[in-house]
Amino acid sequence: MHLRHGQIPRLPDIVVWPRSEKDVQKIIELAMSANCAIIPIGGGTSVSNALECPDYEKRAVISMDMALMDKIIWIDKENLTCRAQ
Repeated sequence: MHLRHGQIPRLPDIVVWPRSEKDVQKIIELAMSANCAIIPIGGGTSVSNALECPDYEKRAVISMDMALMDKIIWIDKENLTCRAQ
């Protein structure tokens, strides 16, 4: 909607695509050591505007897109549950 109204909101400084839990941990550690904010992206619908970089945020912003975290770890057919990353 911003672009339709000619408004360009603040954009992330960097976008990362972790592939594993270890990647996520490393990104968080690096962000903490560099005092960066992280905005995680899941489905990407942003109906609540949660993906927008706040104008008041002075730190660098890392957008962490979880799209590559698509592995099924295990399936429990009896209980109809699974663990996915």
